Amino acid sequence: MKHLITTITGYHPLAITDLGFIQEAFTEAFKGVLSTYGVANNEAVILSGCEKTVGATDITFSEGWVSIGGEVCFFPAQVIPLVPGEVQWFVKNQAFDPEGTVNYQTSGPQQTYEVITAQISSGVSIPNGFFDFLDAKNVYQLIREGVNYLDWVTFPDGDDDDFYGTGNTPLPAFRRYYKDIDGFVHLKGEKIVDDVTVPTDIPFGQLDPGFRPPDTLEFVYTHYVSNVSANFFRVRVESNGIITALQVTGNFAFKLHDLPSFRAQ
Repeated sequence: MKHLITTITGYHPLAITDLGFIQEAFTEAFKGVLSTYGVANNEAVILSGCEKTVGATDITFSEGWVSIGGEVCFFPAQVIPLVPGEVQWFVKNQAFDPEGTVNYQTSGPQQTYEVITAQISSGVSIPNGFFDFLDAKNVYQLIREGVNYLDWVTFPDGDDDDFYGTGNTPLPAFRRYYKDIDGFVHLKGEKIVDDVTVPTDIPFGQLDPGFRPPDTLEFVYTHYVSNVSANFFRVRVESNGIITALQVTGNFAFKLHDLPSFRAQ
């Protein structure tokens, strides 16, 4: 990051370029933060607000803040006509605060307090260098994508069905998983165990890359047969993503959401 050195003793001839140097430092630093999440220099990122509401005849955008090309801009609430086929995108709007009017010796009165705000522009096509409003991510979305956060993911088809045993009617279980913003994987869903009399290893499926533990984990699963008795089974989650219940017997619905969450690699 750029720094204007202010610790040197003695006379420093402060110049307008010094202030420009400081301003550029903040903009470049914020660009650097956004680049961590793959944001291009000229992309818009919604920092807060800027919610779009479509009405019968117009479109309303709520007040908020947005970064355009690393420059943080206030976004005043805006209403535009609803025109079928048109798209919207963020643009910068330049204005000046009259309090910053300075009378220069060589060029006369000049505006020096520039105020950059964001606003919505619309049309049938987006100009080069701009991005569709619908593609503008907010900070929460950037962080989610940065840690490979996804909504519930269903175990891939073909791993196995939701039913194991000798019964006739498999029940829908919808075994799924997701990773939260802290990198922990959560499981949910059921595996129907029906009339398994010989201790058997039962596969639950395989987690996608990015959702797997760095090392093999084993958990103890408790199946309460009644108020006074229970069976205990081990569940193994391997570093390759394969989940297996070990040496299982009985008739019950094996609930994945009863297992603890774990951190993915």
